Amino acid sequence: MEEHLTSLCRVIQKARTESGLTQEKLAAEAGINPHTILDMENFRGNARLDTLYPVVRALRIDANEIFYPEVTHGSTLQQQLQREIAQCNDKEAALLLKICRAALDAMRNETSTSVE
Repeated sequence: MEEHLTSLCRVIQKARTESGLTQEKLAAEAGINPHTILDMENFRGNARLDTLYPVVRALRIDANEIFYPEVTHGSTLQQQLQREIAQCNDKEAALLLKICRAALDAMRNETSTSVE
């Protein structure tokens, strides 16, 4: 199998595992046969775009993870957080931004205070 297909299969399996989905649940969400997920994760076959697209969307995989796997895209937790944020509408994102900034300020102030 070509390197880019192997990389894609690894990204799909990693994202599915991190999201806590079984192969069957992912297949149901993507509207495809569970054996297709099994084949992808075991590097069998060459999935078509109309099969890959709903899988990548269901897992909220960033295109950079697929096309630039050699680049570090942050920790696993950062990637999961980015996937969640990407699904927010503008109102939700604005609220989360305020919450995130306040939480980070509080944590960083607590850390700097306790070090002194």
